[in-house]
Amino acid sequence: MTFEKSFPNMVMVCVDGVENEDIYGRYFHRYKKEETFFPDSATLIIEMERFYDAIGYPQAATKTRKFMERKGGRIPAKEHMAVISDGQDLIQLRGNLATFLVGVTSRQNASWQGDVVWMEQKIRKHFCSDMELVVFVDDAVKKSEL
Repeated sequence: MTFEKSFPNMVMVCVDGVENEDIYGRYFHRYKKEETFFPDSATLIIEMERFYDAIGYPQAATKTRKFMERKGGRIPAKEHMAVISDGQDLIQLRGNLATFLVGVTSRQNASWQGDVVWMEQKIRKHFCSDMELVVFVDDAVKKSEL
């Protein structure tokens, strides 16, 4: 089984630019045809975390604290998340600067563990935290800009 087909939660991160030394762009997943824009890496991580919570995979080892209930905009339950697009559709997408296929295998110790592939260079890396993922993406984008 290939990496691209082995993760039901795979996310294609398309980095379109850098502003104030932080990335911005779009990301895609198999449960939604439309792109989701992210203005910076922190927003990307938050939005991906919400996506993983929505599909219930990988299951979080810890629960996010909420000091105020959010009004409206409830996250859909796992059973309402139907696969809309094939994983092969995601593989074709590209960012202006760089593209990364991210597969998170677990969410433990309030962080993520998984694999990322820098699509243009075909470099695969295992990461043990969401910070390690962001550092890898940032370094790859800097190399792409040269």
